[in-house]
Amino acid sequence: MKIIHRLLLLKVARNTALLLIILSIIFSSAGIYLGRVLRLNSWDFFTRPVYVGKLIFTHLFPVNKNPTTYVIIILFSTIQFILLLLARDLDDINKENLISGAPVGPADEL
Repeated sequence: MKIIHRLLLLKVARNTALLLIILSIIFSSAGIYLGRVLRLNSWDFFTRPVYVGKLIFTHLFPVNKNPTTYVIIILFSTIQFILLLLARDLDDINKENLISGAPVGPADEL
């Protein structure tokens, strides 16, 4: 995700890149929910699309019927976003040589 964010920053504005990353994290979390909780596989979208669509719709709407769905998606999204922020901070730590103490050259930055 960090690599994709860096590539997006080369192509689009910073806010647009951040929005795209946040949306991809939310969709990824929804995918985790579909796989872990609803026990759906990727081929189910092709072999039983109507069933999958109805199942997703019944778990998303109405919101007050299945609050667990939203809690799980928000929880996984938060975890992924925190991991992305930690990965960014690890770059800062590496540039300051706080872990290895070895100098970082231009070839080592990538």
